Amino acid sequence: MFIRQALRGLGRAGHAIKAAAYSASAGGGECGSKKIGLVLGVYRGCQPGEVRMSKQTQMFDEKIQGKAKDFLLTSNIARQSAVVAHNLPSDYFAVAFADIGPAEAKYNPQENLEECLDWTRIGAGVGARALQQYAVDEIHVESMSNATAAAEGSVLGAWDFEGYKSYSEDKVRPTVVPYNVDETELWRSGTIAGEAQNMARHIAHLPPNVGTPDGIADYTRDMLCKCGVQVSIRNAEWIEEKKMNALLNVGMGSRRTPLLLELAYCGGVSDGKPVVLIGDGCTYDSWGLCLRDNKRLEHGSVFGKIGAASVIGAMQAIARLSLPINVNAMVPLYENKPGGMALKPGSVVKTFHGNLSEVHRTNVSTRLVLSDMIGYSQALAPDMIVNVSTLSVDSQKYLSDGVTYGYTANDGLYRTLESASAVTGDRVIRGPLWKFYEAKTKWPTLADTRVVPHQFSGDSMAAAMFLEDFKPKATSMVTLDVGGSAFVRSPKPEHYLRPERLTGSPVRTIVEFLKQYTCPNDKRLSC
Repeated sequence: MFIRQALRGLGRAGHAIKAAAYSASAGGGECGSKKIGLVLGVYRGCQPGEVRMSKQTQMFDEKIQGKAKDFLLTSNIARQSAVVAHNLPSDYFAVAFADIGPAEAKYNPQENLEECLDWTRIGAGVGARALQQYAVDEIHVESMSNATAAAEGSVLGAWDFEGYKSYSEDKVRPTVVPYNVDETELWRSGTIAGEAQNMARHIAHLPPNVGTPDGIADYTRDMLCKCGVQVSIRNAEWIEEKKMNALLNVGMGSRRTPLLLELAYCGGVSDGKPVVLIGDGCTYDSWGLCLRDNKRLEHGSVFGKIGAASVIGAMQAIARLSLPINVNAMVPLYENKPGGMALKPGSVVKTFHGNLSEVHRTNVSTRLVLSDMIGYSQALAPDMIVNVSTLSVDSQKYLSDGVTYGYTANDGLYRTLESASAVTGDRVIRGPLWKFYEAKTKWPTLADTRVVPHQFSGDSMAAAMFLEDFKPKATSMVTLDVGGSAFVRSPKPEHYLRPERLTGSPVRTIVEFLKQYTCPNDKRLSC
């Protein structure tokens, strides 16, 4: 059974690295034949340097008369994440043996992490990536400790955004295939989640002249309509008619007018209250007229649309998994540029709710736009609202790429969110919604609120408190600040996500969160 990676569009995914010359005696190595690689798991033993083969690795070893064990004894895998063998007597061109942690790994409350699941993702991802160096056509992956985690890790690990490079040799886009996996439904759900996150990564990496509001809107329509998601593209006239003044004001500096994507999935009862997802989509952010401190203008097309990309990816997974829930999503797409009509620092803007907000700095457009989306969502009478955006530079400075800030006043919702993030490995830490930070949005200001806190301190928390003012009554809300978790900055520790690439966070956490929210009595995924 082939598992296709659903990433079509302008970018080309996958490595295209020319294979080294190996003897034709290696399986699949003949000229013109399909080259197939295999990823097998190896557990850490009780003693330093000791390794133990997984069940499938043991079966493979028996099939080739102990050659795998002999290779592992001399491979020094205890000091590496993955080692690759090319001369084993099998049908495979190359076999990657991946470190998948201790066999007894389980939930670690201090780390808030299902460690066995994360070890499996890392092993599958690193193993798949090791095989890509040899331009294999297919990557077969065993289930290791959990089929869902193995599928996620290998699909996420094999992905790369090559963009618009030209190669003289043929490009290789390997497919990920399950190897002797009995739990086919678990593998399928992991593949769907991984592919949805890869789609979010694809959108996030689009350059600013391609990933425009129109370009992303058309791509979303093409990708989601076939999954059973209703896609409506609202133009600037419609936005003005609905009195979304904040979105219009932020977008005035660009010749490209803003758009609003409305996405709808109906998987629950017809009269059930929906969950509303809101993902900010600033397709190019040069900070408006506040250019003085912006030293990396080339990043303007990257971080601003992570929220939009994550929500679009989550909607694809929700529909493909047929979750029993009604979900509406709003994705504003716009540019924040220093044109002649750009929003000026010190301006007072009337939001959808009718509140007046003073804009001291135009480099924090996200929270202003989200206030319109939250206000507009009250027409849907939502059961819950989830906002996703790069809300502040605070999360980049203080949390790096390890975690997402999550803000909610509902303790039960946070416990569910925390549980979901422990399962996915894309963890969330609770940020404070305190009156201390709310006060920073009220003083000193000429209007009802100020968009940027006084003295620019506690910015992420103050931004979350600013958004709380627009929440509909009797509706719970979660705000996720993904400014830090959006990007993997370091190659260490090794991960199933590529370093120096955007992560697509928190697609899988959103999907798992909605699973647990909808079916709280279902058993949580574990090894």
